[in-house]
Amino acid sequence: MSLLIGEYIGFALRGDEAVMKATKGRIYPVLAPMDGDVRCPYIVYASNGLTEVATKDGLCYDTVSVSVMTFGKSLRQAERLAELVRGAMMRAWGRWEELEEKPFQIQDQTMSGGNEDFDLAHDGYFLELTYTIETCVGEAQLPDADADEGEDEDTDN
Repeated sequence: MSLLIGEYIGFALRGDEAVMKATKGRIYPVLAPMDGDVRCPYIVYASNGLTEVATKDGLCYDTVSVSVMTFGKSLRQAERLAELVRGAMMRAWGRWEELEEKPFQIQDQTMSGGNEDFDLAHDGYFLELTYTIETCVGEAQLPDADADEGEDEDTDN
């Protein structure tokens, strides 16, 4: 279920007032629109990979690598936005745990790396923050395989 990690990242970024104000809501999963109409600053986030460990007690632990990239017209703008993202990610974990219904639990979250560069295609700078997020899915959160049982049965007889 940690394939749904984008829900958590979107929750973290869109739920943070400072990030929303700075980006005017320009937060995109995987890829920013390619129509050339995207203005800085903005954020793109994506999952980089997943490692799963299943246990005999029905739990499934995943370690997910996620990149959150902040884009700005200047390096300073991209850096300031990256600092807002760091704060949003730190605050989101607690807010996520307060939700009654969620697809998985967050066990641990660390910023495990980052880099900066100039993006010629967008004529601006970007910072990439890499997070390692450990999640846990218990039996209660797994999709119910029996939920659709009986739907194909003929009910007219």
